[in-house]
Amino acid sequence: MRFDAIVVPRGAEARAVQAGWPVPRPALLVVAAGAAAGARLAAGTMPATALVLGVCGALDPALRVADTVVYARIADGAESIELDSQLAAACAAACATVPVSAANVAAVVGSVAAKTALRAATGAAVIDMEGASIARALHARGVRVAMVRVVSDAAGAELPDLRDVYTPAGELRPLALALAFARTPRRSAQFIVHVLRALRALRATAARIAARSSDS
Repeated sequence: MRFDAIVVPRGAEARAVQAGWPVPRPALLVVAAGAAAGARLAAGTMPATALVLGVCGALDPALRVADTVVYARIADGAESIELDSQLAAACAAACATVPVSAANVAAVVGSVAAKTALRAATGAAVIDMEGASIARALHARGVRVAMVRVVSDAAGAELPDLRDVYTPAGELRPLALALAFARTPRRSAQFIVHVLRALRALRATAARIAARSSDS
């Protein structure tokens, strides 16, 4: 299991991956959050294989914060985007888990009721905002793709309202984030603790896959 590139959202997720994956590492392609993520991958030289790393939200109640998941496919509306099954199986073996179905969402899904409805509608175990955009962009360039994510919020966790904290270009709005946190301080404090746990687990997951890659 060897990867020619790592794709990761900018900011804390990228820093966690850089801290976990020792140098020399595959080319690191840092992308925006959300639907704009694929734009970074539309031009330039592309690798043969790419590993997408980051965090995700859980829809499956069996998943807990800091659990590692490997994507088999991503639902985006009526479309289902299949990922490379061989790479997924290799990543799942490295992370001692099994591949799951994911769903792409346009914004952070914060309420338990909305998560439950998404689970019923899609059958997905997890959600994120950029998986479909990245997969489409890489597939269009002929790249084999694996996606590995770490759960940052559980299905039963109520989150602060973060629907407006990103611009359409995937940039974080710091003031909007601060206001969202201020409106629900207790819920926000728990969310921050869980994200920090997930980032530590993402760092460990990157190190685990790097070690398996160097052995293959």
